[in-house]
Amino acid sequence: MEKIKIIISDDSATHRFLIREAIETQIGFFKSDDYQKLDETDKNKYIIEVSDGNQTLDTISEDINFLFLDINMPKDGLEVLEELRANSAYDNLVIIMLTSSDLKSEIELSKKLKANAFLLKPYNIAGWDSKFRLFNKVFINKEEVHEDEINSNFIYIIK
Repeated sequence: MEKIKIIISDDSATHRFLIREAIETQIGFFKSDDYQKLDETDKNKYIIEVSDGNQTLDTISEDINFLFLDINMPKDGLEVLEELRANSAYDNLVIIMLTSSDLKSEIELSKKLKANAFLLKPYNIAGWDSKFRLFNKVFINKEEVHEDEINSNFIYIIK
């Protein structure tokens, strides 16, 4: 199995917790704080959490597969997205933008800067679970999904 590393970048500890819980529940990933305790099989999939854009840029590396990036935080996510997309080393990095608002300008700028998906944050674990079931299908298992399923969970997905 290929190693899969995820960074969750959000200034809200609550949102990082909800995202991590949904990923761990739906996909079976592990938080990096526990990395040394994992057996070799489980070390193939884990999560790193950061709380602002600067930490994201300090933590990112070419072996990260997925970045869940909050827009509204210190050193905002759109700035981070722009910096990452300007570096060809991150061309294969899947970036999912997160926000609590559905401002059309943020959605359009995210698309223009080549974010792979735009996700409106739900407010409970059940809402996150359905989104990460779909994330697992599309990005991990590379399954085809119906447009209605995408539209009910994400504002957009570019595969």
